[in-house]
Amino acid sequence: MTTAAVKATALQMRPHASAQRAFMTVATACLAHADANQPSLSIDDPEVLHQFRVAYRRLRSLLSLAREVTKTDPEGLRLKVELRELAANFGEARDLDVFLETNPHMSEADHAKVDAARVRAYEKVAATLDSAAWEKWHDSFDRWLDKGKWRKSLGDEPWTGRTLARHALNRRRSRIVGMGKALDELSAYDRHQVRIEAKKLRYGCQFFAPLWPEQAAEIAAMEKSLATIQDALGKLNDAATWEHMVELADLDHTDAPHVDEDVQLVRAQKAVDELISHKPFWRV
Repeated sequence: MTTAAVKATALQMRPHASAQRAFMTVATACLAHADANQPSLSIDDPEVLHQFRVAYRRLRSLLSLAREVTKTDPEGLRLKVELRELAANFGEARDLDVFLETNPHMSEADHAKVDAARVRAYEKVAATLDSAAWEKWHDSFDRWLDKGKWRKSLGDEPWTGRTLARHALNRRRSRIVGMGKALDELSAYDRHQVRIEAKKLRYGCQFFAPLWPEQAAEIAAMEKSLATIQDALGKLNDAATWEHMVELADLDHTDAPHVDEDVQLVRAQKAVDELISHKPFWRV
């Protein structure tokens, strides 16, 4: 089946872009990514919802990376919190899509239950997108981007985009390095936090890569390590996700996925060690 899903495109920025320009460029790209997918949202094409959800996850990551805009502007913080609450309604449909794809040998009865749960979840997505709260959030966010106080917290001088990126990326990398030196000693919750930090740092690398065009190879190597951290630690969370899906759809005969925790921890630890060995491209 040919999918109508649209993936995020590479960002275009000049290396000497200001912090204001960098933030605006990334934010508008995230919104454009979402807008390109929203008209095609359908239960028949799960990849569209995936890309739509990724667009808003990337936007939320930007607001976390560029924390200056929400720490100094109450309106920005409010919009960030509201987006997290509204976008949470997309997660259930996506989780069920993945569950159906990764459990192809369910009984006919369980398959029907998952189908019914997906219909309910997609109805919740549609209700969110049709809601006054969603429309109000978009209108408010557009106005905030255009004339919000966030501009006062970010420089508009040339090269300040690199300053914004350095601060944001350093914070995320430091958290991964600090928590990830011994993943096997961490709780499941803390390992999940490492995965979240890896996701945000990976998005940050994609956002700000145009500011360091001469470091393309180094950025690609760092992204590869971060992707492995995300994948390996994500697999360790599969059992918890499976239990939630079984409860959500009231399934009877689906076996829990087997995950070799030792193997995934070794993969994740190797990737963290590789990340530590990479010289951060933003320090060049």
